[in-house]
Amino acid sequence: MAVQYSPDGRQLAVGGFDGCVTVYDATSCAPQSDFQIARAVKTDAAKLPVTSLRYHPHLPQLFVTGSDGTIERRDLRTMDCVSRLKEEGNEIYCCDIRKDAGLFATAGLDGVVRVYDESTNTVVHGYAVTDVSVNLHPVRLYSVVFAPADPNLLYSCGWTNSIHCFDLREKLTVNRKHDFFGHYMIGDALDIRGNTMVAASNRLQNRLHIIDLATRHSTEMLWPTSLNFAPVCAKFSKDSAGELIAIGGGGPSGLQDVGMIVDRKTNKVVVESTYEGCITSVATSTRDSGVAFGDATGSVHMLERVQRK
Repeated sequence: MAVQYSPDGRQLAVGGFDGCVTVYDATSCAPQSDFQIARAVKTDAAKLPVTSLRYHPHLPQLFVTGSDGTIERRDLRTMDCVSRLKEEGNEIYCCDIRKDAGLFATAGLDGVVRVYDESTNTVVHGYAVTDVSVNLHPVRLYSVVFAPADPNLLYSCGWTNSIHCFDLREKLTVNRKHDFFGHYMIGDALDIRGNTMVAASNRLQNRLHIIDLATRHSTEMLWPTSLNFAPVCAKFSKDSAGELIAIGGGGPSGLQDVGMIVDRKTNKVVVESTYEGCITSVATSTRDSGVAFGDATGSVHMLERVQRK
């Protein structure tokens, strides 16, 4: 359900459908530690999925979210739980930590992006994608990311057919003038490198877009492969320019389960492989140009030294 490399690329954290997180040595692939997200009731029925993982940018800590609204912070040296929060009545599907570590954000079932003060674990902003009471299904959010070039901006997307832009200097819960319309996501399929955003929509047309956040210009990338699948997740490579994009997904009968890496400047495929299950998560590493794909069968596929052709 979730994969994430540590900032130095030496570890890979993997979160599963059973609520278990395992931390691996990214070089040897040997497991280093594992733990289960705490549940109110210790039964198999309470083993709900890990939905996202984020390493703290400056501390040896791992943020873990669960589909029951749980947010845990774990000390990577002891795997002890440093703090635990719960968004009652909500299912969290994604989280992100601002690069200065002052804030972190969550989003999920109820269509509200909550921004927390990292030092106090208290909500300092709550941005709703709609200002009316609606059936919660259409407002689910599956991706949230802080803009690295502007600490005041935050983006999120899901089933709303829009990428929502939130300005932390504004108190309005709904302000759609900065949104990008026409994007539909069911996974962590937004990423930003500098002022450039990649958006991968879960459909078979207009799947991939590169957005210049400075000019607000969106460019559709032509589908670069004969393999046919609906994207679920996407990430830039960790080089400063984000020259490569790792994309994974699948679909129902007739579609393939694929992980591929594309050179975004030439639109050529660098790597592509089919798998036994839908690719549901992807992470890229600062070390050895690594890429990890997680699939729906519970397998993780790791690639090293991925380079432009």
